[in-house]
Amino acid sequence: MQQEYERKHFHNGHEWRRFIMLWLTVFLWGAFLAYMLLFHYQRDMFEPLIMGHFGITAISNYQFVEIRLFMYLLWSCCIVSVLAILNTWGKKRRPGDGIPDMFLIVIMLSAVVFAFYYAKTDLNYLDGQLSVLATFFGD
Repeated sequence: MQQEYERKHFHNGHEWRRFIMLWLTVFLWGAFLAYMLLFHYQRDMFEPLIMGHFGITAISNYQFVEIRLFMYLLWSCCIVSVLAILNTWGKKRRPGDGIPDMFLIVIMLSAVVFAFYYAKTDLNYLDGQLSVLATFFGD
């Protein structure tokens, strides 16, 4: 019975690709949220771990590594989310198939806004490529 359901549910490559992309998106946004929460609330515990892993001796260099990790996670989450949405957009076979896409768009936009707020408050990093968004959260 279970095998029969899986054969019906994943009957072509598009269904597998959609399934993998959506779960990869959920996993990446979960990792990004965990990163923001752990570095916000447990900074004293994670700073020495990150500094030891990357071989950083000066605390001034630590912020560059933290910003780089933050930006890599943010960009990878956004890119995978856009790919997951594009993968399913316009390929609806049943009514209501577009609802997960709409939730993913809302979650992605709210997480990006929260990430920019985090970058402004915790990382003090809204210079350069993020300077346009600095006006949303004040100078």
